[in-house]
Amino acid sequence: MRRALSIAFALGATLVLTGTAGSYDAIVVSGDPVVADIVRVRAAERGISEPGPEARVLAVRLEKDDRLVGDDATIVCRGGRATVRGSRRRALVQGVGVLLRQMTWQDGSFSVPDGEWAFRPQVPLRQAYFARQCHNVYHMWNDRQLARYCEDLMLWGFNSVHVNALSALNFKSTYEEDPEARQCLDVFARLSARLKELDMMLQDGVMVNLGFIDTPDELKAAPNKAIERKLPDFGARICPNAPGAMDYI
Repeated sequence: MRRALSIAFALGATLVLTGTAGSYDAIVVSGDPVVADIVRVRAAERGISEPGPEARVLAVRLEKDDRLVGDDATIVCRGGRATVRGSRRRALVQGVGVLLRQMTWQDGSFSVPDGEWAFRPQVPLRQAYFARQCHNVYHMWNDRQLARYCEDLMLWGFNSVHVNALSALNFKSTYEEDPEARQCLDVFARLSARLKELDMMLQDGVMVNLGFIDTPDELKAAPNKAIERKLPDFGARICPNAPGAMDYI
């Protein structure tokens, strides 16, 4: 818990002022449609349905504010109305994340205190790295699962992800003929489009000295026991000093 709080404050969540909590069983969001959908989806997952005639509604307004800089956002909640302001879309997402974390959810209703908060990140780049060169969830997930994960990261204050387009270690050098590799690249393309829509920065990268499954043995680096104690031997590390290795890379 202490570590989670320290991460949250490092990413920029700041308490300004809080007051009495109000109780609600519906939420209506206006403004940026992409960010509004993120809120609606998470509310629905917690049993918050469309407002009826007798519903106690929290009205959330998302507003762009050019007076704010970078990824800064402000959040004000009073008397059943909340306003999240940010200079750009990802600032609104991160401001919404601050608001959502003030909410207590239970049995199809939720409470949130009247208050003011601010999102002021301490560093400009807050990036998560997806080690897609390994055979893990980042390699196995489809674009919808990856995009949902990225949305959650944004709600916690991240503004960038580093994702390898293709995990060479999982494919042969003839990957263009491999349907699974093609699918991997298609997933990356669709994820890229979604991140652009979310206003989240994307850094693509390729580890050039990690080869394909069929990397010639004479180009592979000798096992390094000191490294392997911390990082497994993928079996396809290329030694740049091996004859022909640089041409292969």
